[in-house]
This record gives sequence, C-alpha cells and structure tokens, in this order.
Amino acid sequence: MKREMDTCDKRMETIVITASFYDDIHKFVSSVGWDLIFGLNLLLRKPDGAWDPSNAEELMKYTVQSGYKMGGWELGNEPNNYGRKFGCKVGARQLVKDFHTLNSLLGEYPQFDDTEVLGPSVTQLSTDDYFQRFVNAGGGEVVTALTYHQYYEDGSVAKLEDFYNPYILNILYRQIQKGMNLTRAAGTKAKLWLGETSSAWRSGAPGLSDRYVAAFMWLDKLGMSARDGFNAVVRQSFYGGNYSLLDNETCAPNPDYWLTVLFKLLVGNKVLRVISPDSLGKIRAYAHCAETRKSGYPEGSVTVYVMNIDQSPVTIELPDFARNSPLHVYNMLPADDDLLSKFVLLNGKKLQMEDDKTIPNLLRPVKTTRTVLIPALSYSFIVVPDARLHCCM
Repeated sequence: MKREMDTCDKRMETIVITASFYDDIHKFVSSVGWDLIFGLNLLLRKPDGAWDPSNAEELMKYTVQSGYKMGGWELGNEPNNYGRKFGCKVGARQLVKDFHTLNSLLGEYPQFDDTEVLGPSVTQLSTDDYFQRFVNAGGGEVVTALTYHQYYEDGSVAKLEDFYNPYILNILYRQIQKGMNLTRAAGTKAKLWLGETSSAWRSGAPGLSDRYVAAFMWLDKLGMSARDGFNAVVRQSFYGGNYSLLDNETCAPNPDYWLTVLFKLLVGNKVLRVISPDSLGKIRAYAHCAETRKSGYPEGSVTVYVMNIDQSPVTIELPDFARNSPLHVYNMLPADDDLLSKFVLLNGKKLQMEDDKTIPNLLRPVKTTRTVLIPALSYSFIVVPDARLHCCM
C-alpha cells in the first residue's frame, strides 16, 4: 500500500488577515444578509505532521468575543494540490484526523453548534482519488457537507461555443454522478456541496465568463445540482477574476448577477421532477416550488426554468397544468443580440442599477397561457401562479 506523506517544506508565502479586516468582512456579510463560511489554514502543521489549531482557536475566541455569527468553517482548500503548489502534502487520512481536531475545538464553543463543517474541498473529481480516499477514511462522519470544486474547462483556451455545447455542459452531470456514487459506496449520509464553482478555471475565460453567454453554464449548474441532490452551490466569485458577478473596474452587475438575483426571487428550495426533456441535450428544463416570500407569488406556485441552447426558437408547453392557467414569463436575452454582451434584457428591458444602491424591479413578467416561445440561445423562467401544487403549499 502506498503510504500518504504528511510533510511541508515551509516554502509558502505568509498572508496575514488583521482583526480590522476580519471586522470588515463580518460587517459586510451582516449588512447584505449572507452567512460567512471561513476557510481555516490547513498548512499550519505541527512537527509530527498534524494540523496546528492554535491560530484557529485564537480566531474563534475573537469571533465569540465580538458576537459574530458564523455560517460554517472549512479546513483547507484543494489539499490534493498542495504538493504541486506548495511543496506540502497532507494525506486524506491525516485530513480526517485534522477534522476531528477541528470538531473538538468547535465543541468548546456552543455558539458554533449549528455551523457547517466543510471539506475536503478538492479540485475536480477527475483529477485524482483524494476525495474517494477522504470519504473511505471516514470523512463523511467528520464534516456536515462533503465538498469538491467544479469547473468546465481551462479559461485560457475556452471558446464562445463551449459555453452552450451540450457535451461540455454534461461534464457537470458526470462529476455529480461520480460524487454521489462515491458517497453512497462509503455509506455516508453527509450532504454534498459544490464548494467552489464557476465556468472555467484560471479565474475564468477573459471576455466570456463575464458575458451573457456564461449564463448557460451557471443556470444549468444550479438546476442540475439541485435536481441531483446537492444542497448548496458556492459561486466563484462575487468580485474578482473574469467570472465575477460584479465588474472588476466599475462594480456594475455582470449578466450572471442578474440571473442570480432573479433565480433567488423566483426559485424555491423544493425540487420537482421534469419528465421531458431529459436536460442533457439542447433544451434543458428544471422545476421547483416557487419562492413565495421574496416574489409574492401564492403558496403552491411552481417555477420552471428552461434553457434553449439550440440555434432555433422552441415552444414550451406545460401539460400538467390547466390549458387556461396563467403563465408568468421572464425571458432573458443579450443586449444587441450579442452573446458577448455585458448587458442582459429581461422581457426586452435592459437591466441596470437605478443608482448605486437600488436594483430595478425584476418582477415584471409577460403574462400568457398555454405555450411559451423560448428564443434561440436564451433562457426563461416560467411561473405558474395558480398551480396549487399540494407539495408546494
């Protein structure tokens, strides 16, 4: 049996997060209603190779003393790449032991009883078997959610047509199934998260990952991961890199920002089954109980979102509902009919901030019945307000 090495050669650059910067993080997170998950430094090691939790303990004490709330803790980031990046190796079995140490530390603070514990946060599952070794060593018992990262391709070589190529989009499907199979085989009941994800690695594809065309990868990922049992998807990134939701120079919203906001307004957590199409071809559809608190739609409403990555328009019917059921349609197209546009049209209206703090009202659907036309290379949200679906009540 190959022995896992747990060594570091101390060639890493030291980066210090000050107390004032940590305060600013919490101030921002609290002001926008987010939950903070903090990534702890796994590369702080003892002479015997075990994780040194002293720095984490200092941080936790400060967090409690400051009255800050935490959404969760992550230990390490992409540990399967440590050897290549840092000349440091932390084996999967050792990482499980390190999580035991983390859990013991968290147990000293009742304030953290309900926080998430995330790991191993490896790179793509196709890279190596680190995730499998972590799970087989009991990793599913030391975390609340098993995490891995997912990107479709290398941002330095990505092409426009890749962003709506069914074969490339289906890379996610294969990786989801692999993750599900590995956890089932190990008998763990831990949740699965995409702990970091976007369109392309190397900070995204320049001129592509921040344009309208990137929405196909993002929306398909949200739908497919929810349908196949993933509890959370962590987007990379809000700011910074070519895949950011906000423009790096102006902070103006990129197209994926508007998609994300509309998704949050219309799509609830409960996933419904879509029989046709199969969502692996050029017409992809997903359905959820509608989000009612943010949208104002009545309980029992249903939201269906459809991607048409074909070159021709398609007509969508919802045969499970009455023929005269009102349908509220939110269609999103690129400005100037350009897939590389940094602006998106919602039912023909260009989406822009009204001022530095105010987003426009997105809940202005086109109302119709029976069928919905989805233009070529576009996506739509369709809400059925009077569906009165019992499981959504």
